[in-house]
Formats: sequence, structure tokens, C-alpha cells
Amino acid sequence: IIIIKGLESLINLRHLDLSSNLITKISGLDNLIFLRTLNLSANRIKKIEGISKLRQLVKLNVSFNDISDISGLSEFSNLSSHPLTSIEMQGNQIKLITHVIKNCQRLINLRQLTLLDNNSSNPVCSTPDYRKKLLSSLMQLQILDTKDRNGNPLEINILSDIPGLENFLEYLSSSTDHYSETTLKESANSIQHTKKTFNKDFNKKTEEHFKDDKESDSELKLRLRDLENKLASFVQKTEEEKALNSKPITMKDEVSTETNKENASKELKKAALNNKRDNSDGKIANLIKELDQERNKRLDLENKLQLVINKYKDAQLMLTNDRKSKEDAIKSTDKLTAAFSKEKSFRQELENKVHILQTDFKEKEIELQEFRKNIETSNVDIKLKLELKEKLLMSKSEEIIQMSRELDECKLAQKRAESSVASIKKHCSNLEDQVDNLQSTLSRREKEYQMSLTNRYSLDSNELKDYVERQMSAARAEAIHEMNAWKSKLTDANNQYKDLENEFRLALHMEAERYKKLEQSYFQLLTESNCLKSKLDQFMKKDEESKSLISELTTVVKDQKVKLVELSKNKQESNRNNKERIMTLEAHLEEARKQMLQFELTKQENKKVQAKLSAQESILEGLRTERKLWSEELAQQGYLLTQDRSKLECKIEAQASEISCLKMELEKQAESLKSKCKSLEEQTGAILRIKEGLSEKDLESKAFTDKLMEDQKEMESRIETLMKEISNYKDSVTKLTKRKEEL
Repeated sequence: IIIIKGLESLINLRHLDLSSNLITKISGLDNLIFLRTLNLSANRIKKIEGISKLRQLVKLNVSFNDISDISGLSEFSNLSSHPLTSIEMQGNQIKLITHVIKNCQRLINLRQLTLLDNNSSNPVCSTPDYRKKLLSSLMQLQILDTKDRNGNPLEINILSDIPGLENFLEYLSSSTDHYSETTLKESANSIQHTKKTFNKDFNKKTEEHFKDDKESDSELKLRLRDLENKLASFVQKTEEEKALNSKPITMKDEVSTETNKENASKELKKAALNNKRDNSDGKIANLIKELDQERNKRLDLENKLQLVINKYKDAQLMLTNDRKSKEDAIKSTDKLTAAFSKEKSFRQELENKVHILQTDFKEKEIELQEFRKNIETSNVDIKLKLELKEKLLMSKSEEIIQMSRELDECKLAQKRAESSVASIKKHCSNLEDQVDNLQSTLSRREKEYQMSLTNRYSLDSNELKDYVERQMSAARAEAIHEMNAWKSKLTDANNQYKDLENEFRLALHMEAERYKKLEQSYFQLLTESNCLKSKLDQFMKKDEESKSLISELTTVVKDQKVKLVELSKNKQESNRNNKERIMTLEAHLEEARKQMLQFELTKQENKKVQAKLSAQESILEGLRTERKLWSEELAQQGYLLTQDRSKLECKIEAQASEISCLKMELEKQAESLKSKCKSLEEQTGAILRIKEGLSEKDLESKAFTDKLMEDQKEMESRIETLMKEISNYKDSVTKLTKRKEEL
């Protein structure tokens, strides 16, 4: 329904429910003068308007709309006292608290206002001191957002919203009236008390009503017995008087006999008899009136019982309908539970898949970490090898420098040795020359000495021989000592030269071993780079597989979101159906209330008519004929009434217990649905977090792959530089070997 139409002829309509439609504007309600409840919840209304002529509107429900303007409520201020007592406006877009106060301040009878509920509210509810401001400005309010003025939450009674039930209870409480003035006052007070306290507790009132009915039944029986005894005593007295006077007297002839008798001798006796008869007639008339009243009240009770039975049948029909609706609701809940179980199984499968993916991802992370560790170790090894290479190069360069220095020193030592040998040769030649000179000098001296010997001593003398031998041995010892020193120096130089050759050979051997090690490390690096390339290819494949799995997970999450939206829609539809059923119950009970009002009017009219008819009937004939009949019928009907009432009490108690059980089941189902919705929201949040984590890990993996590519490029560049350096080393080694061969 988009536009409200076709309600112009329904003037006597009391309850109207147009919830869960597409209505955008309130219109077409001007002729519904007697409308009492109006339900326009779950529509698309944006403004409250067009309700100014609903002068008997008691309850208005415009919840779950898009209302931001409630100025239509101020139209009721033109009336002196509008009966509007309850307004429900939760789930709308009302923003200003001053706007609410301005339009609700003149609604004198407003007792209940709802702007905030468990699952829905208005923007005005978020303002600071929202509750205090509303309660201080709207003094007529008793309940705000299902809480009283003290902030205590009120227990919502499902039966309190049933239209017509209050009048029905008033009618039930009116059946407890007594037949005297004092009891009538007490019953009136009890009726007022039930009117005041009915909205608080319906079950207590029904129990009090049944107790009062039982008491009234017992009192009726006692009063009927007293009246029967009094009538029997008065009939006996009248028969005795008739036997004494031996004249038949009726109610119509008594007045004529009193006026027509003129004998003075019998006036005293007749006056006494007339006084007695007047007293007895007055008592009989009072008793007859009381019997008429009791008869009328019995008829009223019968009519009331018939109405109660009819209402009970209607209530049974309503209960059957409610049971059917509850069965439908149970079926829908079963379907929902089945769907939820399917979703749960699907969610478990998803969780298993996610767990598998997480394990795969963890394994991949472990592999990545191992790969990183291997790369780090390889980098460390490469760094160490480079450092070793640099150290080797430094050591080689130092050794080469040392070797060159040692070679230079050896050359210098050789030159020195050659120079020393030349000098020794020169010295030897000089010594030989000296020896020759000495020999010449000796020969000359010998000659001179011989000449002197000739003069002094002879050559064959022992003294000269000893002297010469001494001088010759000393010179020979000195020459031998010098020759041995030069020979030791030559041997030392030769040994040093041999040691240098051995050291050079060892250095060349070490360089060859180092060259072999470098070649081995180069081949190892090549194999490791190939392994790294293969691992990179495997990792790229696994990364592509993880991306495909992530895309599948995103599709699954989207499907789950769609299913969650469908579940929420089904839940809203079930809530709407429950609301519609409750509103239909309210409409039926409002009709029952109307019928009760009509019944009270007819009851009053019947009382008037019966009073007129009872005045016209003959008193004595009615007493004699109806006394026995009424006593029997009253006994039978009292017995039947007690049986019916006990049955009704049992049925009402059973229905009350069923209603309480159904309330508990509905609350449990609502709580279970809330918990399920929360768990689904938590699961969606966890899936979103997993998705974010996977996206972050994808970014990390991409960054890691980029780093690996860069590291690979650096490794290749380093390997190229190493190859160049190795070629340079080879060249240098070849040069050194050539140089060694030359040396």
C-alpha cells in the first residue's frame, strides 16, 4: 500500500493497522471519527500530518519510519482534552528535543512516549540529559522509553494492549455487586480499584474477579434461602388469619374491606387485623420486590454468562489462531535454525578452509623465513668469502710485496755477496800480492838477513828457523781464519737463497690452493643461485595459488554477507508478522469492548422495562407459582454456574500458563537470534581481519619478491665482478709464474 484510500465509509472503525507497507503520507483518515488505535509502523512516512480529526485516538504507533517532523501532533491542541495516551516513535529521524517538547506539551492525557527501544532509537536520544529534559518539560508523562520516572524498567504485559479488555474486566467486576446499598457502594469501589490497577496486573484482577463471583454466588444462595423461609412464615400467618376470620382476602379486596366496614363493634378488631395485614402486606411487597430484583439480576447474570461464554469461545478461536500462528512461527524458526545450521556447517567448512590456508600460509611463511635465512646465510657466506677474498688479495699483495722485497733483498745480498766475493778475491789477490811482496821482502830480507847473518848469524841456526816458523804460522792462521769466515758467509747466503726459493714455492702452492677454493666457491655460488632461482619460481607459483585462494575466500565472504542480509530480512518479516497478529488481536478485543458497552446499555434498558413489567404483574400469583420454580432453577443454575465457572477458571489458568510459556519461548528465541546475529557479526569481522592480514601479507610477499629480485641482481653483479677479479687473478698468477720461471 502506497496511498491510504477507500476508508471514507468506515465511520465506526475503531482500530486500523497499516504496518509494513510503503505509505509515504498520512491521508484519507478524516472520516474515521471514532478511531481509537492507529498503527502505521514500518512504512516510509516522513511527517506526522492528517490526524487532526481523529478526536478519539488513544494510541498512535508510527515507529520504524523516516519521520523528522511531528508538527501534526500540535493539531490536537485545539481540542480541550484529547484522549491520546500512548505514542510510539522509535526508529525514526527526530533530531531536536525542543521540537518534541513543543508538539507534545499540550497533550494533557499523554502517559507513554517511546523514542528509544532495545534495537532502535532516534538521533534526539543521543543528546545529553535527554531523559531529564523530556520528563521535566512533559509533566503528564508516566512512562518514557518503557521506564517509569524513577528509571525502573517496566515489564511489558502482552494482554495490556488488547482493545476492549478493560471494559470486559469492568463488566466482570460489576457482576460482583451485592443487592443492598452498602454492598453496591463496596462493589463500586472495587470497580474503581480494578480500573486503576488493571493496566499493572491482569492476572491478579481475574483471580479477584473469580473470588468475588464465588462469594456473590454463596451470598445469593443464602439470601434466596432466607427469602424462602420468610415467605413460608408469612404464608403460614396469612392462612392462620384466614382460618380465624373465615374470609378469603386478596391484595385487591383488602383496601375495599377496610373502607366499606362501618360497624362500630368490629372496628377495633378489624383495625388490629388491618394493621397486622398492612404490616404483613408491606413485608410481602418488600420480599416480592427483592425477589423481582434477584430474578432480574439472575437474568442479567445469565446474559452475562452467555456473553462470557461467547467471549470465551472467541478467545478460544483467537487462541487457536494464535497457536496456528505460533506453529507457523515455530516452523519458520525451524527453517531459520536449519538455514542457520547449514550456514554453520558452511561456516565450519570456511573455517576449515581458512585454517588450511592459514597452515599453508604459515608453511609458506616458514619457507620464506628459511629462504630468507638461506639468503642471509648465503649473503653472509658471500660477504665472508668476499672478505676472505679481499684478505687473500691483501695477503697475496702483501706476500707479493714481501716476495718482491725479499727478492730485492736477495738480489742486493747476492750483489753484496758478489761484491764481497770480488772484494775477497781482490783482497786475496792483494794478499797474494802482499804475500809475494812479503816473499820478495822476505827474500830481500833473507838476503839482507843472510847478508846480516853472514855478518851476524848463520841461516842454519835454530833461532832463525824458530822465528821464521812462528811468523809463517801466524800469517797462515790469520789467512785461514779469514777464508773460513768468507766461506761461512757464502754458505749462509746460499742457505738464505734456498729458503727464499722454498718460501716462494710455498706461496705459489698456497695461491694455487686458494685459486682452487675460489673456483669451488664460485661453482657453489652458481649452484646456490640456481637453487634460489628454482625456489623463487616455486614461491611465485605458491603466491599465485594463494592469490587464487584469497579470491575464492572473498567470493565466499560475499556470499555469506548476502546470506546474512537474507537472514536479517527474514527476521524482520517474522517480527512484522508477529506485530500484525498482535494488532489483529487488539482489533478483536476492541470489538469485544464495544460489544460490552452495547451490552451495558441494553442491560440498563432491560432493567427499566423489567421494572415496569414487574409493577404490572400480580404479586400473589407470581409468589405462589414462581417460588418453587425459581428455587429449583436457581439451585440447578447455581450448580451449573459453579461448574462452568470452575471450568472457565481452569481453562483461563491453563491459557495464562500457556501464554507465559509462549512469552518465555519468544524471549528465548529473540535472545538466541541476537546471540546468533552477534556470532555472525564476529565471524564476519574475523574474516575481514583475516582478509586484511592476507592482503598485508600479499604486500609483504610482493615486497619480499622485489627484494629477492634486487638481491638476485646484486648477486649476479657481484658474481660478474668476482669473475672479473678471478680473471685478473689468473692473469696475475700467469705473470707471476712466468716471472718465477724467469727467476
